[in-house]
Amino acid sequence: TALRQLEYLGAVTEEATIAPVERYARCKSLIQKPEIFEEYRQELATRPSDFGDKFRARISGGASIAAGDYLAAQRERQVLTDEIAKLFERFDVLVTAGSVGPNTITDVTGSLTFDKPEITVPFSLAGVPAISIC
Repeated sequence: TALRQLEYLGAVTEEATIAPVERYARCKSLIQKPEIFEEYRQELATRPSDFGDKFRARISGGASIAAGDYLAAQRERQVLTDEIAKLFERFDVLVTAGSVGPNTITDVTGSLTFDKPEITVPFSLAGVPAISIC
């Protein structure tokens, strides 16, 4: 495996744990949906046909997310970001799977939400560099 190759080259590997991916995904969704909705609010109101059904369905919930929920998600984001930052005090690199399994064509074309947990979401939410190698 890639980790064994890194060890062979002299890297020291150790297991680390982060919060469940679903926690990051929930937080991301509560932040992302209202931000995207607000960014496109005027265009959605005046030219809704310029956007596909899938996009409109994905962001429509953004209008109904309460400010308190949005602010709570921002606070949660900070907690999760701080947890990742603490790991980088001990580690130079965090290695994880690139995905939790192959996407089916239905996953790619049929999902109408941004809520599906993705293994990369912790790094996106925390704003740290990430790379996915297949």
